[in-house]
Amino acid sequence: MLILKQEDYQKILEHARTGLPNEACGLLGGYTNEDGSQVITDVYLLRNVDESREHFSMDPKEQFAAVKDIRGKGRDMQLFFRVSLLNFQSFFGYRTFFDVERI
Repeated sequence: MLILKQEDYQKILEHARTGLPNEACGLLGGYTNEDGSQVITDVYLLRNVDESREHFSMDPKEQFAAVKDIRGKGRDMQLFFRVSLLNFQSFFGYRTFFDVERI
């Protein structure tokens, strides 16, 4: 299970909206509970350097800075996310929320 605060969810939505029509991306930092649930404590909104609506590449400097910050807080990088124009409709109830991949 993924545990994400409502305000962090809203942050991701706004990041996706402002990036349209291109894909939006970022990293989620936090920790894993004993029951396996992932608790997200930090959201890092990264720039899609590809500026594409079909794919993304995270800005390497931003990505490494985020990982350094996560580790500095004693947390782990839990997931990365991407939101595309195709799945942006999901925020209004049409499809699945957004793609997340376990790191």
